Amino acid sequence: MRTILHVATVEELPYQSASDGIDGLKAEEFVAHKPDLHLVLVENSTLRARCSLWWSSVPLIADERPACVGHFAAMEAADAAQLLKEACGTLASHGASMAIGPLDGNTWRRYRLVTQRGEEPPFFLEPDNPDAYPHYFEAAGFKPWPAITHPQ
Repeated sequence: MRTILHVATVEELPYQSASDGIDGLKAEEFVAHKPDLHLVLVENSTLRARCSLWWSSVPLIADERPACVGHFAAMEAADAAQLLKEACGTLASHGASMAIGPLDGNTWRRYRLVTQRGEEPPFFLEPDNPDAYPHYFEAAGFKPWPAITHPQ
């Protein structure tokens, strides 16, 4: 049975590390990053996907009520789709007019996905993610922001 848990306190955080599935969010990150809510998708006691949501303390954008989706991890596309749909619905129910992700609350933390890999190794502190993650976000309706046009 697949279930999405809404986690509001550090004491409710399940699955700190996994023998199967994905690792849970570390308690220290939950406390330090102060998400408004953390979502976990569980199937048969296996953590399949997770993300945190911020809506009460986010950057301002003119004519919008932004919210953030971060601390993202998912085992596969179906898990990501279910979790991101729940995340966006939850953010909308809290008045958000747009969801920005992945963004762990602010740009001092993880705030983007690697979408194209070059021949060079990543530089120091460069984020890394599975190659499928950008596709998961695109399939959920996320688009690169701001849109960048490359001159030809």
